[in-house]
Amino acid sequence: MKLADPLTNDAGRAVLLEVSDEAEAKAILANYLAVKSGIFVYAMHPWKLQPWEEFAKNAKAAAQ
Repeated sequence: MKLADPLTNDAGRAVLLEVSDEAEAKAILANYLAVKSGIFVYAMHPWKLQPWEEFAKNAKAAAQ
């Protein structure tokens, strides 16, 4: 788990998992006790972490 926090509109929580593929994420979630017991439900949304520092550096160089 990379991070987890509640959403500011009280609509739930967001959890960011660092996994090798979707199957690994599903296996983690399927075996999570709160999910297994029905306390939590989940929806998965793939997300690609972007190297923003690199983008900013390239944008700054291009603007000069």
